[in-house]
Amino acid sequence: MNTMRKISRILMADIWFHIFATTSLLLIVTSFFIPPTGVIDSSVFAGVGELFFFATLWEAHIAIKKGMDAKLTKDDITLEINNHNKDELLES
Repeated sequence: MNTMRKISRILMADIWFHIFATTSLLLIVTSFFIPPTGVIDSSVFAGVGELFFFATLWEAHIAIKKGMDAKLTKDDITLEINNHNKDELLES
């Protein structure tokens, strides 16, 4: 029973990543069938990029919640979050 509970917890932790990724892929695929067919508009790429950004942000949130360090970089902007209290998290 514990194994099923662990698998369920892992799947639910990544559910938002899978939702954002699936939505992004559906957005790209459906853009092939909406006129003009076969052309992906730049707004679709912008939307997909934003969805993947939210998926990445969610994974960073999960990593920080688990006590890991996180570093996000975009061009010349870097966001680094360090957990200096790792020992306290591991003890509790």
